[in-house]
Amino acid sequence: MNTKKIKKITSIALCSCIITASVPINIFAESPVFDFSVPSFSLNAPYIISNGIVYNFIKEPGNVSLGEVSVGNNQNINTEDIIIPNTITVKGKAYAVTKIEDGAFFTNNNIKTISFGKSINSVSSSAFTKCSSLEKINVSADNPYFKSIDGILYNSSLKNLIKYPEGNKNTSYTIKQETNEVNDYAFYGNDYIKEIELPVNLFKIGSYTFADCPMLNTVKMGVNVLEISDYAFYKSGVQTINLSPAITKIGKGAFAFTDITKIVLPSPLDEIKEGTFYNCESLNEITLGSGLSVIGDYAFSNVKTSSIKFPEKVSSVGIYAFSECSNLKTVELNSALSSIGNNAFYNCSSIKTINLPKSLKTLGEDVFTGCTSLETFTSSNGDPVGYSIENGILYNKNVTTLIHYPSANIASIYTIPSSLTKIADNALADCIYINEFNINSSEKHFDVEDGVLYDYHRTTLIRYPLGKGGSDFTIPDTVTKISNKAFKNADISGVLNLPSSLKEIGEYAFEGCSNINSFNVKSNDYFCSEDGVLYNKDKTELIQFIGNSNLIDFTVPSSVKKIRDGAFSDLKLNSIKLNDGLEYIGDYAFSNTNITEINLPESLEEIGDYSFSNTNIKNITFPGSIKKIGNYSFKNCADLVKISFTSENTPEIESNAFWGCGLSSINLLSSAINSKDEYIKEILALNIDNADNFITEE
Repeated sequence: MNTKKIKKITSIALCSCIITASVPINIFAESPVFDFSVPSFSLNAPYIISNGIVYNFIKEPGNVSLGEVSVGNNQNINTEDIIIPNTITVKGKAYAVTKIEDGAFFTNNNIKTISFGKSINSVSSSAFTKCSSLEKINVSADNPYFKSIDGILYNSSLKNLIKYPEGNKNTSYTIKQETNEVNDYAFYGNDYIKEIELPVNLFKIGSYTFADCPMLNTVKMGVNVLEISDYAFYKSGVQTINLSPAITKIGKGAFAFTDITKIVLPSPLDEIKEGTFYNCESLNEITLGSGLSVIGDYAFSNVKTSSIKFPEKVSSVGIYAFSECSNLKTVELNSALSSIGNNAFYNCSSIKTINLPKSLKTLGEDVFTGCTSLETFTSSNGDPVGYSIENGILYNKNVTTLIHYPSANIASIYTIPSSLTKIADNALADCIYINEFNINSSEKHFDVEDGVLYDYHRTTLIRYPLGKGGSDFTIPDTVTKISNKAFKNADISGVLNLPSSLKEIGEYAFEGCSNINSFNVKSNDYFCSEDGVLYNKDKTELIQFIGNSNLIDFTVPSSVKKIRDGAFSDLKLNSIKLNDGLEYIGDYAFSNTNITEINLPESLEEIGDYSFSNTNIKNITFPGSIKKIGNYSFKNCADLVKISFTSENTPEIESNAFWGCGLSSINLLSSAINSKDEYIKEILALNIDNADNFITEE
């Protein structure tokens, strides 16, 4: 049966006898999703049940040979001790049992022992994954392919450790000296193991091998390990590990969400993959190996190190590679660095200075956005190949584009260079000391009035200085456009008057303007205001709520179909009543507000990224109309304990939607789920452990 790999939840048609699981793990979810296919029953794979065990037919008997069957989908078998025979007989025909398939006993928590004889010649690494009660796997002495030692499954030569049962209660284990490889999922989900000693001959650690082993804190690694595969230690409790000096590959997400405190990467390693140390919140000491050339996306995002030094061969840094590293103060870049990806140092709020190498050719977008302590850019050996630095400010090579103005530059006036024609989004974000913009008399691209920056013809308001303040502000009648983030974090404490000429308002134009009392719109063909709240003309789009207002409890007008990105973000709002007819809630729409409850209308189709992140919502019911729930849409909603779905059609849910929530209950329509279908439960509970304990039917 063909299966399709997906990275997000889509509508799932359920059948009591067909289950497919082929979902790659997502490093940003708190619980893994498995990358293997659970055996199915279908017309293309005829099956038989013999003594309660399900088998799939592989081939029919010949004149002098036995047929073959495999152990199929036994997720629900209610037996503690499974004995798999060498052969079964069906209608007088004999079949050898030769294979245990992918995920054959996946999520079966009834089984304590599994025994099989000499005929089994193939056992999938994932055959016994999430069998939390499984204590022993026994193999008969005459099996030429496998061996059981103290209930732990190896191949016959002991070169491969295949499965260490999840119910084995020993707290330490030394892998056999003959072993070269620990297979995928080998220790996955064991809640007891604390210490592992790897043998000197071990070359490879498989995918997910020690993932979700919460008590595992110490790994004694042999000196010859060459490869640690994808997600090998994902979400384990590992704190201490001395990597083999021979390692040439560490897979993506290999140590993500672990408690590791220190890492020394060996010299042969040339690349750090996507999310390798993502969200290692205790990682405070990092040493990069001399052979390293590539630092991948999200590689060290949200770690606690205070300094990082790039070895000389590093040529590229991926997107978000060091984002959210709030303790990072010192960054020493190397002389061969060529490119830095989008948001690479996003929200690294402790960095004070960045010395950019001459070799630097490419900077992505928003690389230093959120670096609120950044005072200056420097370049010891001359300006970077693709950029110019003037007075500590970063421009493109010809000084025609402002790339980034350091947020903590204490100058109160920024004089625009006469060559400048463009200002990048967020280039002036968080510049709290600027209270006035200035231009040279020869400037032909920009204009300034009362310290506010416009284009040359004053048709576009580009930036209101953060340090300017002011009780009221009236935008000139010439302005037809307000740029993206033009007033972001501006300290206007009164009324913002919008002119009749205005035709366009950019994204997040008023983000963080928590002291605006009211928007006042003159007769305008595109926008209007009511009770100080800003809308488009026909009030089908709510653009911006009021920051400094008594409207802490607000009812959205019945005409509104869309709430714009960031419309209520970071503002004083305790409760909100959404209207029937609302179809779309934008990114960050209600993030960082004080709302405790939300009633989603039956008309709602989409919830944007981060839309309710960091709120106090306690429970939520998703209407049947909902089609998509975005990335991190309820991130860090610690009080959110219950979610309910009112339709049997599961919406598209980004795998990080409930990251960091306090969920203890997920209610589904009985028609939407077979209560014994553990795989679907795992999908719907990506961000929570032990999904089977709290998913209920309505």
